[in-house]
Amino acid sequence: MGGTYVSPVDYSDQAFRDAVRADVRKVVAQYKDTPGILMWLLGNELATP
Repeated sequence: MGGTYVSPVDYSDQAFRDAVRADVRKVVAQYKDTPGILMWLLGNELATP
């Protein structure tokens, strides 16, 4: 966040959630008119010990 790797991610942190939301909106706006993109999936891979 803010150019820094954060681990573990705290999804309850409003600043983090706002940053992710802004990044997703930026990508959507950037590629919204790109032919051939049907959809993409936002996801998270969780590492389990």
